Amino acid sequence: MNGDQVRDTRFRPTGNAGYRARDVDELLRRVVAELDAGRPVGQLIKNATLRKPAWTRDVVYDVDAVDWFLGQFLLPSGQPELAGISDDPWRDLPVGQLTLGERASFEKAWRDFGQLPGTSLWWGEAGRWLTELRTAEQRTLASVRPSLLSGYLGGTVSTGGRSFTYERRSVQDRTEPDPETWGRRSGTVRRWYRLVDGTGTPILHESYRGNFDMRAPACIKFPDQRWLRFLVRGRGPSNAIMTAVDQAGNRVARYRFIDKDSAPLRTAVLGLSKPVEIIVHPAWKLTDELTLGLAISAKWLDSYFAHPGGG
Repeated sequence: MNGDQVRDTRFRPTGNAGYRARDVDELLRRVVAELDAGRPVGQLIKNATLRKPAWTRDVVYDVDAVDWFLGQFLLPSGQPELAGISDDPWRDLPVGQLTLGERASFEKAWRDFGQLPGTSLWWGEAGRWLTELRTAEQRTLASVRPSLLSGYLGGTVSTGGRSFTYERRSVQDRTEPDPETWGRRSGTVRRWYRLVDGTGTPILHESYRGNFDMRAPACIKFPDQRWLRFLVRGRGPSNAIMTAVDQAGNRVARYRFIDKDSAPLRTAVLGLSKPVEIIVHPAWKLTDELTLGLAISAKWLDSYFAHPGGG
């Protein structure tokens, strides 16, 4: 990324708690100066301190979008192209609450969603207290049945003839997937839950609560230390697109509501989930790990717009 690209980047102000805009803008000006001079910016970003506003009238930027954008400068250089693809059609898709244009950019992202190459999937309600991830031909790939006794997390997640259950962690895990590239400045503390098979072997870890209240801190970690984040871009449910990105910044999957004009936030009112369309990048195989991750994370697009108290 060069100085001109940074100059053209704008973060969408948010009405929620976030980083003080003038601190972020000043950091970006320093980043641009270093890039224009041909100097590395990794240490500058690592040492940066971004503060929450002292006054409620201060303009603030979305924490998750800022952290994700700055994290791109801290990725190892010379990474191999994803699965040998040198011209990745997904590479330049917008991720997070970064404003790179006017309203038309949101509309274009929605309009072009179905034109992306990849595997098309459907996720939604398939019965009382049951959600399923299905192929375009309606073949079930995974199912999620929560436990009525354990609240938000718990119950059974199934795929490929295997069933998995959540194992709650008794302590907070303060180790983030990659502290150099994500959340270093936000001070977020997450509670992790393990999804284990019948022998107690974990297949993935899920961060507590997922996306919520216009924040996108959700993460899924795999046993080999790979991880996925689930950033949301859009002004509301009618044009929102959630993108799963991995630890190297690769786009893995994109999510959007199938019916963008239906009543929003049904989860908060009726305990239901709006059906979601998912496209998986063509370079990614639907392994059991990824299939479970998609089945678990699809609800986070809806919960991103939910607020405390269900309002």
